[in-house]
Amino acid sequence: MGTAKAAEHDGSWRTELNDLTKAFAGAFLFGIPLLFTMEMWWIGEHLHRGRLSAFLALGLLVNAALAYFSGFRREGGMREALAEAVEALAIGAVAAVAMLFALGQLSTSGSLEGMLGMIAVQVVPLSLGASVANLVFSGNSGRSLEEDTPGDGSAQELLDDMLATFAGAVFFGFAIAPTEEIPMIAVGLQSPGALAAAIALTLLVSYLIVFASGFDPSHRASREAGGYFQHPLSETVAAYVVAMFASGLLLASFGQLDFADPPMWNLTKVVVLAIPATVGGAAGRVVV
Repeated sequence: MGTAKAAEHDGSWRTELNDLTKAFAGAFLFGIPLLFTMEMWWIGEHLHRGRLSAFLALGLLVNAALAYFSGFRREGGMREALAEAVEALAIGAVAAVAMLFALGQLSTSGSLEGMLGMIAVQVVPLSLGASVANLVFSGNSGRSLEEDTPGDGSAQELLDDMLATFAGAVFFGFAIAPTEEIPMIAVGLQSPGALAAAIALTLLVSYLIVFASGFDPSHRASREAGGYFQHPLSETVAAYVVAMFASGLLLASFGQLDFADPPMWNLTKVVVLAIPATVGGAAGRVVV
């Protein structure tokens, strides 16, 4: 009896962890474009706190509606939907803090009220991304487990994944590459520590979306059974390299890279654009 209860408890915690992982992946997947919008930073710093509260209340209501009709847990009534909406806002807050910090937009030199406002504005789109992910990826996306065969690590499989990554990276990065946000963010990320943190967070988000979220369980199963180059970790790194390449091409095409500038400055701008580009590449691998 004790063993059965322990197994049930372990299963419930595992389910909860899977739900949270999927929600965080969805938050980054759908909410990241607005994290690269300077108007969103400024609005958060200067928006009247009454309007900001109304903005958060609207986010709570929309998240509650999404949870009620198609929540991650799909159980209970409006009370449970409200609880899930609050959880979505909390997930959005954590995701906003992590990404804004990695982008160098949160610093001790700024006012606490301004930083809280900036975070609060970003919470709404990120939390909606966590909720909307369940509508888009309802467990039927991507390749089915029945149709998939375990990956054999073939060059064709690797090529398919990297092409999907490149297409998704270009799709997500195209609208951001020509904006002034890229050099603005890059100014605060020129130290090796800041760059390393941005790269590490980007790799983590990519891994969460493709392998840990459960959006496409067949992809994870086939990769874990495949060869070295299709192992989850090696695929995540390879996809990041492809996203970096796509980011460099986009920035060069829009005149954002000047090869007369110091190499570190150009590299920093590529790393900045590689954040949304890597998210787009992960989405490409999930849906193909």
